[in-house]
Parts: sequence; C-alpha cells; structure tokens
Amino acid sequence: RLVEEELGEPLERLFASFDHVPFATLPFALIYRARIRLRRGEVEVTVRVLQPGARERLERDMKRIRRMLRLLRSLRLVPVGYLDEMLLEIDAARVELTDYRYERSHLGRLRLTLEGHKIRVLRAFKKWSARSVLTCEYIAAPSLDDLREARLRQPVEVDGWLIEHDIDPRSVGRRLIESFLRQVCEESEFDRNVAPRHVLLLRGNRIALVGARSVRTLHSTVRTTYSMMLRALASAEFEKAADCLLLLCDSLPRIDVSRVRGQIVVLFRRFHARARLHPASHREKSLFHLFREAIVILERHGIWLTWQVFDIQLGWSNLDECLALVAPEANAVKQIARFFRDAGVRRAASTRRLGLQGTVQRLMMSAGELAMFQGAELRRRARVFQATVGKGAFFLGTVVNLGRWAALLVLAASALGILHEARPEAVPSWIADRIELVLAGHHLPRVSWTVLAVGSGLLVLALGRFRKKLLEPGPGDVEGRR
Repeated sequence: RLVEEELGEPLERLFASFDHVPFATLPFALIYRARIRLRRGEVEVTVRVLQPGARERLERDMKRIRRMLRLLRSLRLVPVGYLDEMLLEIDAARVELTDYRYERSHLGRLRLTLEGHKIRVLRAFKKWSARSVLTCEYIAAPSLDDLREARLRQPVEVDGWLIEHDIDPRSVGRRLIESFLRQVCEESEFDRNVAPRHVLLLRGNRIALVGARSVRTLHSTVRTTYSMMLRALASAEFEKAADCLLLLCDSLPRIDVSRVRGQIVVLFRRFHARARLHPASHREKSLFHLFREAIVILERHGIWLTWQVFDIQLGWSNLDECLALVAPEANAVKQIARFFRDAGVRRAASTRRLGLQGTVQRLMMSAGELAMFQGAELRRRARVFQATVGKGAFFLGTVVNLGRWAALLVLAASALGILHEARPEAVPSWIADRIELVLAGHHLPRVSWTVLAVGSGLLVLALGRFRKKLLEPGPGDVEGRR
C-alpha cells in the first residue's frame, strides 16, 4: 500500500511482478524483489520501502541526542570544537537515511564520478522511486561481507570460487584504494561509505558499489592541501606533510606549534618505515589508523582539524574494513606513490586533449591554487609568530598589572594622607603611625598629597588601558575553538 501511495499507481501497472515477501531488511527498511518493464525487456530490481513511522522515531531520537550532547558539553565530556559539526552531521544522516531521493541523487552523481574508475555503480530508476521508495537494479554477486562470512565457514571453497571467477583480492584492494584516492584528490565528490556490505565482487576483478548515502563534496582548498600532504608522505617529505596537515586546521591556539609538528613528523616517519615491513599487521600499515593517531596528537594540544577532514577520515574508516579483508598487508605508501604517477599520466593526456587554450587556463588555475597554499602558509607562520608574541604580551601584561596594583596602593595611601592632613582625628592612630614611619619624620603638605593622589590615579587608568590593549586580539587574530 505504501508503494502505491508513494508512486501514485497500482502495483500491477508499475511492476511486471512484485514479490510481497521481503527477502532482506535494512535499518528502518524492507527490501522486496520485483521486475519492471523497460524498452529492452523486463529487468529484475530490488524495491526498498521505508518502514512506517521511521522518520518520527528518528526525529525523537535526534531530540534525545541533542539533549544528551548539551549535558555532555556542560560536563566537558565531548570535544567542544566539533560539537556543532557533530550535530549537523547526525541530522544530515537522519535525513538521508529516511529520504531516498537523496540516495538516488547520490547514486547518479557517483555513476558520473566513477565512470573512468572501472567501478560499476548501482542504477536507480527514477520512475519507480520516491521519498519512501527506492527501486534499483538487482546485481547477483556476493559482497565483501559475504566473502568474510564464507571464509570463516568454508575457506577452501572460497579460494576455489575466487580462482574460478578470476578474482584476485589484492587487485580488488588496489582498485578500491586507487578509486578512493582519485575521488579525494581529483574529483569534485567522493563516497564516504565504501563499506564491505556495499562492495560487490564481479568476475575479472571488477567491482560494483550498491550504496551511496554518504557522497560529499570537498572544498577545493581542502582537496589541494590534502593531496599535497599525501604526495609528501609518499615521497618521504615528512616536514612538508606535517605542514600540510596543520594547514587543514580551522585555527591554531596561541602555542608554538613546532613541538606538535615534530611529533607528527616522527609519526609519519615511523609509518613510512612500517609500510615496507613483511609480515606486519594491517593496523600497522593502515592509513586510517595513521591519521587517527595524528588527530589525537593535534587534539591533545587543542588543535582542531576542519570538519571536511573527518569526512575523508570516515571514508578511510570504511575503506579500511574492505582492505583488511582483501589486502591486509598492502603497502599504502607504495600505492599512493603509484597513484600520483598515474595521475601525472592522466594530466598529460588531458593536456593533449585540451590544447593550448585549455592548458593556459589550467596553468592559471594551478597558479591560483599555489597562491592559495602560499597564503595559507603565511597565515600559519603568522599564527606561530602570534603564539610567540602572545606569550611575551602575556608576560608584559602581568608586569603592567603588578605596576597598576602598586599605583592603586599609592593612590590609597595618598587619600589617607589627605584625610590625615585635613582631619587627623578621622584617621586611626595605627595608620597615622605607619604614615609617619614611612615619611621618616618629614611633613608633606596637603598639596603634595593631592598631586600624588592625582598622579597615581592617572597612572592606574593608563596602565589599565595599556594592559587591555596589549592583550586584546588583533583584527586578523583567530582564537582557538576550545
């Protein structure tokens, strides 16, 4: 009934056949088998139907999550710098999970993005899809999840099936990581959800992707800087890679980042050495775990990466599960270096196709990106300078504050001196004795006390304003988000 309400026609007119018993389930959805009529004939499809009430349940869950996060923020148990982005991400996931129009759009965009990657993307049919219904082609092939479960039960049979269908798991792993690198470093969009359940194994090392709820767009600055970081890591330029990672931060606190940079350089150098080891565990050679350790180092010093880096990190997390199944000991550094060599070949071929005018335009764009990087590098150095100057300003501000308190004491003493000259009986005897002791028997007239009081008062005001001006941030000074 829900399918008919969403599509506006009876099932008999929409489908050549429709199996009313679901053959699979997903969170908040049921999946049915069916056949549709196209010009080339009948095509077998899967029809995903959102369960009634799923949106309302997720909206209630979202309200509970917001209340819980507010409580955790008040207790400082979650990173404050990422809290707003976390809420936006959870809310976006909720919408995309319950509105299949987004996934149909993502699948169409991903088909265009991966057109030259030799990866097949599931086709969604617009006429048979709506907000709560998604109809896609049916691909009869096992997923990497199925491969994992089958290996636990029948490892010998699985190896025989792989040989029979001309599938080399290591070649599948290379294709997956090459495609992900191309998406992040070259394409305008990338898929964060390359999880084992979404990757189907086809004959001849071919791959099909059947889920696309997490297609994201990278800002050109982030894409360029992230690509430079990977290239520097592959070519053992660890200092440059660390600098690129720091450029991916939203802001830097008022600290000297050279110590943080040194820790990241050591981390990258150790990973580069481990990448050539054999045998070695997948975790030791995993890019996902490398970047996670780098993020921990940054957050330990109050440095927060831009949220788009976490979009990429989520992609590495899902891809890492796939690589652990098909290529657990792959040399990631070697694969990144191979990717950039192939990228150079693709750029050269593209330059030949573009001709002189297109090449000039591309050079102008590259010059703009280089200027962007140099500008960001100058800003980073300025932040380090501000951090160093900030420490000196803080010390000087402390000295000025001590002088201000001393002037306040002189002002108070001057007021008591004026009062003692005007009305000696109003000043307690022990205070009068202290004044006589300080003056060592000398007598100061009321005019002198008045001049001292006015001078010390003006000094208090001047030092207060100077300290405020000294410690206030400049117009280009960006504070940390902590």
